[in-house]
Amino acid sequence: MAIFGPATDLQNQWPKGERWEAAREIVLRYLTEGSEEREQAFSRTEGESAKLDVSDGIFLIEEAYFTKQPADVRWEAHREWADVQVILAGVERMDVATVGNLKLVEDLSPQRDMLYFESYEEGSALRLEAGDVAIYLPVDGHRPGLQIGKAELVRKLVVKVRL
Repeated sequence: MAIFGPATDLQNQWPKGERWEAAREIVLRYLTEGSEEREQAFSRTEGESAKLDVSDGIFLIEEAYFTKQPADVRWEAHREWADVQVILAGVERMDVATVGNLKLVEDLSPQRDMLYFESYEEGSALRLEAGDVAIYLPVDGHRPGLQIGKAELVRKLVVKVRL
């Protein structure tokens, strides 16, 4: 199941391997006040998403968006890439469920490595705020970007790690 919590507390739970260590270093740079990476992410305007290639097995997505109602966000999962979702600013709810409990409705792999699922209300809700990380593997269906109370601007980094 998903690994989540404050980035500073996840050191011993972080997956092992060269790509994972590189991803962890990227996350820590983005979470460092005044870093070039953080400044770049904070320059994104609301609604903007930028993909940045790092290496053959890692790419980044910097995002700025307003959180949404659950009915407006689809459940998703991936087969080839893990998600490391990092909240840089704001707060959002992410729902998570075992993929085996979800019913597939759209398969966009291998081109986009994206699986979409039917609505599912039995998942677990995670509350993530600035400095928190959620790591999703292929067994983790997830529905990120959900509002808590009212819509809020969130700045997020998603590090995609090839498995």
